[in-house]
Amino acid sequence: AAAATGGESGRGRGIFVARHGERIDYQWRERGDNWQSQASRPWDTPLTAAGHKQGAALGRSIKRQCAELGLPPVRRVVSSPLLRCVQTATEAARELGVEAVGIEAGAAETMCEEWYRSWAIPGADATWGGHAGSEMGTTSVAVADLHANALGPASDCHRTVVELQELEGVNFAGGGPVELDADFQSRAPRFEYQWGAFEAEEDACLRMKRVVE
Repeated sequence: AAAATGGESGRGRGIFVARHGERIDYQWRERGDNWQSQASRPWDTPLTAAGHKQGAALGRSIKRQCAELGLPPVRRVVSSPLLRCVQTATEAARELGVEAVGIEAGAAETMCEEWYRSWAIPGADATWGGHAGSEMGTTSVAVADLHANALGPASDCHRTVVELQELEGVNFAGGGPVELDADFQSRAPRFEYQWGAFEAEEDACLRMKRVVE
């Protein structure tokens, strides 16, 4: 998530960039379970209850930092379309008094082989680069064994604002007043990356740089 301050001419401006809160799939893995194995969207884990609290704490922390640095209040919050990030961003936005969160695909997780191995290969358990015995460089994976979404454009793994708004039973900002900004325009193109045609690190850095420019 990214939060941008802004103010009158002559006043400081700033951009805060943060990661998401605690995710459910990591929690499951730590207790010996596998969230990915039963998820229809194994790359798109939601937050834990603690993760929601961390998102709110993030917003409060940013508010304090703005005051300490003499920055004007945050006026915009944007998020990756991945669910854990949207939940984190909306929690932070509520604490910051920002009424809507923009969805920016350019801020999404790097679509590299490590990311795909964390959810698309047999037995994937959210471990970046592959679970034990299936790490990068240790084993090849048959295309037929991959999750179907690994074989299509990576953008198909990203929900649109409308799709996020239509989710049922998903907690955005504790049911508070924060909405998703349907008018926000992402700067990202459609991502055609897929298994075997991964995003390079330099390309990921460039697209993320554009998000904050």
